[in-house]
Amino acid sequence: MEEVPKIKKPRKRVKDFYPSDVIERVVFPIQNNNLFWKKENALFKKLITKYPNKDFWKKTQLKTVPSLAIYINIEAEYLRLKYQEFHFQPETIKEEIKFGDKVGEDYNTTKKPKSLKDFLK
Repeated sequence: MEEVPKIKKPRKRVKDFYPSDVIERVVFPIQNNNLFWKKENALFKKLITKYPNKDFWKKTQLKTVPSLAIYINIEAEYLRLKYQEFHFQPETIKEEIKFGDKVGEDYNTTKKPKSLKDFLK
């Protein structure tokens, strides 16, 4: 007997961020019962207190895992690096360049000898 996929009910209240969407995207369930999803919600609450930016959770594509407990213990470094990568802002040099003004020193070239006679001078 084949398992029929669950059809999602339309949401009555539209919010900006749903933790269940993140959990469904990241976790491939081993079991599909209420106890499993309660555990995953509790684990996600721990993760969101450690990494509170909701845009990170909405936009970042993470590895799919059997449980979010992996991101707490085994892949904690992976998640930390992804979070730092998401928030990385490169330093920009804000130096105004005025056109027409001389900047830096000139490069002085020495004339190289083109022939043996020039070399022996």
